[in-house]
Amino acid sequence: MDKLIKFLDASQLWVSTHTDLLALVGIPLLTLLVTWKTNLAAEKRATEQRNIERKLAQELKLVEFRQAWINDLRSAFSQLHGTITEKPVNVSKIAELTSRITLLMNPNDEDHQELQDVLTALLVDRKVSATPPLAKSKIIGQRILKREWERLKSDLVNVDKKL
Repeated sequence: MDKLIKFLDASQLWVSTHTDLLALVGIPLLTLLVTWKTNLAAEKRATEQRNIERKLAQELKLVEFRQAWINDLRSAFSQLHGTITEKPVNVSKIAELTSRITLLMNPNDEDHQELQDVLTALLVDRKVSATPPLAKSKIIGQRILKREWERLKSDLVNVDKKL
């Protein structure tokens, strides 16, 4: 214990005799250390913020692409139904639109196979405008578009929650 007291006394004496030196060296070093730690924390926060902004931008872009896809699919369905009711029936245009719809669809979608069957039936039947496949294709199309619209809204809500 005596050694500790002697050390503290010697330290106090040294500090009191070298106050100018401590002020000249110690304060700038302390300032440098505090500035360095503050900058590290600020860089970390900035990096995290950039990552959040990049993720949000990606999600918003996906929402934008999904909306464009929904609009394209809706347009293809409406063009198909409009073309089917025209006289004379333009089979090549119907084939083009059914192919377009098929290509726009996800083969893993729960309605894909049923829609594919209905679209094939529309192409096979030459009296297309009066056939049940036309009505069924409208129902399936509305179901797909509604489901995708709900997913789009859900994606937007999730983006809003992250803001």
